[in-house]
Amino acid sequence: MSITDVLSADDIAAALQECQDPDTFEPQKFFQTSGLSKMSASQVKDVFRFIDNDQSGYLDEEELK
Repeated sequence: MSITDVLSADDIAAALQECQDPDTFEPQKFFQTSGLSKMSASQVKDVFRFIDNDQSGYLDEEELK
């Protein structure tokens, strides 16, 4: 499974572009731009689990890269 099986690569890139500068991350805007806001809670959890490689329950900088 790839993250692009669930979210559009273009939407992911646009969401990441919006928060490149320090202190510009806005979770609600990120969820909208990436397409996460259109998903059910279960689908968002699946995406989180996919990104959380070490299964810590947190997303660290390396996992987000």
